[in-house]
Amino acid sequence: MTSASATLESPGSRANIATGPAPGGPASDHDDLTSLLRWLADQPDSPSIGLVCAHETGPIRPPTDMVAVRLDGCAGELSLASYLEVAGGGTSQLTVLAPDCPELGAIRATLAVANRLLGPHSDICRLVDTVKKRRLRHAQVYELHRLPLSRRRLLFLTRLDHAWMPDVHADQRTRVLAALRQLSTPDACLNDMSDVLLPSASLVASGCTACGVCVRACPTGAISLEKSSAGGVGSFSLTALVTKCVDCGRCVALCPSGALVRTGQLEWARLADGGTEAIASGSVRRCERCSEDFAGTEASQYCPICQFRLENPFGSRLSL
Repeated sequence: MTSASATLESPGSRANIATGPAPGGPASDHDDLTSLLRWLADQPDSPSIGLVCAHETGPIRPPTDMVAVRLDGCAGELSLASYLEVAGGGTSQLTVLAPDCPELGAIRATLAVANRLLGPHSDICRLVDTVKKRRLRHAQVYELHRLPLSRRRLLFLTRLDHAWMPDVHADQRTRVLAALRQLSTPDACLNDMSDVLLPSASLVASGCTACGVCVRACPTGAISLEKSSAGGVGSFSLTALVTKCVDCGRCVALCPSGALVRTGQLEWARLADGGTEAIASGSVRRCERCSEDFAGTEASQYCPICQFRLENPFGSRLSL
């Protein structure tokens, strides 16, 4: 049985890299390698780590210098952020042992993008997923939450207070950016990902009324609306946070004025500059009927909702 889950491309190769949304999205229940990262922070050197998929039932044949760790779940449930976090945590080599995993396609796609991002650091931290067939032998495989402690750790001679620990509850792109920053400046890595699209929508708005429906409709809180007014006249700014947008389309679908339009997807390089996209801006006035601020011309006296109610006393209009 060959212990191989995928073949990684070299850092300069782009032939097998998908140009659609990069792996990411919500973290699964097993997408948390904090125990392994804490163990890595306690090691004096940079050990080689082998992640064993829970679907692997055959004999484990890792090299003698590799620490094999069995995952709680499927290796295919690990996100791009998890692989980069282990790389940033101090491993010299990361190997995925998942020959029996039914999600080899997901592992292959995720590792391909991770390998692209880690290209400049391939001499320090590499992601590989091929293991040569070796003679059958008994190998120690540790459980993820039962990793051995060193004597120095047992005697409290080491401190993990200043060790880098990622926030596994953050969104995937925030975790990816934090891991790249732990390795080095991420700008060069992200700029080289121009052919891989980020799962965030590029939005523009023409004729925005600053009603705030898109803000309340966004399930991840990626859109924000800021208003400032004095004496009944002011301004508004509608922005989107790239790290939180999952391109679900709810904001566009529920925009009551049809002002919000999706123009495509953003690139990974947009993460490097803070990840804030300006959608619309303009002036606001105060509605003379409900006293809410809205975007309108100088001749407008009422917000769109009040204007609709005045023109259609017995009609109805969706307002989130």
